[in-house]
Formats: sequence, C-alpha cells, structure tokens
Amino acid sequence: MAKMDFTMFPLKVLRDPKWLKLRGDLNAQLVYRMLWACEHTDYPGLFRYPLPYLSHDLGNSSEETRQIFGQLANVGLIEFNEITGFVRLVGWYRLKYFPDSLNVLKSRSAPYLDGSLPTDILTSGSASDLIVASYKHARVLPRVTEAQKRHHADYVGHLEMLVRHCADNLHGFESSLLAEFAENGQELQTEYEWLVHTRTGLSREAAESFGLVIGEDPLEALARGYGNPPQGLGNEKKREDEEKKKAYSGTTSSVLSDIGNSGPRASTLKSELALSANGVAP
Repeated sequence: MAKMDFTMFPLKVLRDPKWLKLRGDLNAQLVYRMLWACEHTDYPGLFRYPLPYLSHDLGNSSEETRQIFGQLANVGLIEFNEITGFVRLVGWYRLKYFPDSLNVLKSRSAPYLDGSLPTDILTSGSASDLIVASYKHARVLPRVTEAQKRHHADYVGHLEMLVRHCADNLHGFESSLLAEFAENGQELQTEYEWLVHTRTGLSREAAESFGLVIGEDPLEALARGYGNPPQGLGNEKKREDEEKKKAYSGTTSSVLSDIGNSGPRASTLKSELALSANGVAP
C-alpha cells in the first residue's frame, strides 16, 4: 500500500460544524491536522501507525492519545478502532480526494478490490465515502460527445461493480454506505434507488431505516404493465367480440336468404359470404 508523502490540510474542514466543536481544544486540533498530513496515512484515508509510537511523537501517554482519538470520534471527524488502533479520517474522499476520472477511480478503488485492506468497519466506512463522493462527481461529468458518454457509463459501471464487491466482502458495508448516503448524499436519490433496485447487496428495508426514500422499481412497474388485464376488462372485451360476431352472422344469414339457391352466381356468392363470416378471406 502506497503511503502519502505530503498532503495539504483541506480548508473545507474549517467550515465543518464538527471541526468547530473543537474550537479552543488545541491538542485535538493538532492531532487531527497531523492525521491529514502524516506520511503514515495511506490513500484510503486510514492511519495505521502504532499508537505507542504516535504517543511518543506527540509527547503524550498512550491513554492521553486514546482520549484525544475518542474526542475526535465523538464529534464525527474520525472513526477509531480500539482493538487495532487504526484510525479512519471521515470524509477523506468527500473533502479532498474524490476521483475526477475513471482512471483515478480505478486507482482509488484498487485497495478495496485486491483484498489488501482489513475487512472491518473502518474499511467499509472508507469505501462508502469513496462511493458517495464518486457518485456526486459522476453527476458533473460532461456527457456531450460520444466519448464523454462512454466515459461516464464506464465510470458509473465501475462504481456499481465496487458496491457489489464491497457488499460481498466487507463487514457492515451496507449500513456504512446507507449512512453515508443519508448524511452526505441525500441529493443522490436516483443513484441509491438504482443500487437498491439492481440488487447490489443493499436492501430496501435497510435503506428506509436510514430515512432514505426508495421508490418502486421501474423495471417491475414496466413488467406489470405487460401482464394480464384486469378480469373485468377482459370479460367486457369478450362480450363485445361475441356481439359483433352475432351481428355479422345475422347479416350474412339474411343476405343468403335473399339470394336464394338459383344459379351458379348465387352459389359462388354464398360461398364467399360463408367464408367471410368465419373470418377466412375468399
């Protein structure tokens, strides 16, 4: 896994209400800034530097560092795994590293697809951040030329494949993704409905439990439109056909009676009318 050699602290964070809750707490602010700029934070936004080493660098005890991590987690800026000591920077892709092209998306998603990351809830949260940030960017990708349309289709197709893979391999992924949609992707109504309806591992019940509104599957509605008509309408149509047939048969019988049985021309006309009455072209 490649490490970040250098990164700038995203200025968007300074306007985040979560950051503002740390106002006046210089130690927590310092640690949070360090997590963004540290070379031990890798491309998925996961900080995996051993806690004792970090505490030594900060001049803190391990317990003091844990308390700071707990404070950052409480305001929603990070997720902290007490067992492994790993940290996830919440909003890593949303705030700074969203994939602006298909090639960048493939590069960003590679660690989740090749199994090089743990399958815990931190990785699920990181993947969810990537997916929602990417769907947001997909909305502004140009789709004027045929090449741009193909690029957009491939970009979204790769995202759907990533969702399916994560749903099959990461613990707690469904909840993480739906929570990310609910908090940072409410405008992506079409996208998360599509993910639910295309059976990418997301359930309607879970989505609705996060307050996401899931409409009817358009394919199911379309299929229902091709089904059998209501029984009442079918009977009515059948009655109309029977009445038309009876009326036509009555007219034919009357004509045949008027013609009589004399002459070859009358015999031919009778045959033609009889064929017409039975729906056969003479």
